[in-house]
Amino acid sequence: MNQNLLSEWLTEGTVSLPQVVVKNYAALQMNEQELVLVLQIESFRVSGNRFPSIAELAERMNFEQTAVMRLIESLTQKGILAIEQHQENRVLTERFSLAPLYHKLQAYFENQTLTEKVRQGEEEGIHIYRLFESEFGRPLSPLEAEMISGWLDHDHFPPELVREALKEAVIAQKKEFPLYRSNFAQLERQASKNG
Repeated sequence: MNQNLLSEWLTEGTVSLPQVVVKNYAALQMNEQELVLVLQIESFRVSGNRFPSIAELAERMNFEQTAVMRLIESLTQKGILAIEQHQENRVLTERFSLAPLYHKLQAYFENQTLTEKVRQGEEEGIHIYRLFESEFGRPLSPLEAEMISGWLDHDHFPPELVREALKEAVIAQKKEFPLYRSNFAQLERQASKNG
């Protein structure tokens, strides 16, 4: 291979997107053609052209211009690509922006985190029901299950507090449900003194 040609290629620079984009483009409802268009837009940006023409993009992608226009429209509608106006030296110019892509990616991961927390909370709730059943040595009655649900969902007692109240009640050999509410009040007072 011609060393001069290889050297030219290397000095021309590289185009990169964060791994997180490449790994999660499908989760953002992007297809492969849209991903390649994003890469081409980034390639032009790195070369100093922030707003390549449809013709330039079509030539690089070996697509018809109408197909490129549809891809740009699709990415814009999906909230992945934006066309911004920018004033430079009193001249108003336009440019492509991938900022919406990164905002959408951030929202996707925040949603994933929230979904995971909800799932963990549901598992935690199931664990608490099983803990009560284990301590009582029997399945919970519907009324008892509803009371636990009320403590967690309506009163918003943290699962740790519910477990601690059960532990205190078991130590005191109190196994009637109405007595747990007094345990919560006592535990909350202790927590506020220690906090």
